[in-house]
Amino acid sequence: RNMSTLKVGKFKGDIIDSEGKMKSITLTNVSYVPDLMVNLFSVTAAMEKDCSVSGSKDGIKIQKGQWTMKFGTKFGTPHGHVFGTTIIPVNGNETAFIASGTNESKKYM
Repeated sequence: RNMSTLKVGKFKGDIIDSEGKMKSITLTNVSYVPDLMVNLFSVTAAMEKDCSVSGSKDGIKIQKGQWTMKFGTKFGTPHGHVFGTTIIPVNGNETAFIASGTNESKKYM
């Protein structure tokens, strides 16, 4: 099934990682896809902005200088799992997920 992006812009929110730590974040070049059931975070887009990405069976960490974001909440899927973190926008609750498999994630928020 094909889905369309209706808008592209910035997304500002507070991240709450698996350790309960809160950090403010602004995501750029964010696609709004209303038919998508979850939000995805693009690891490759973060790498293109000079962030380093590391991971283990316990989660994924994205870092740039002293700033770090952890995706440490594990969600099971029929074919493995994904890691997630909670992002609270100005107007409600959202969750961003990062794919842990070999397929490249697309950015939808």
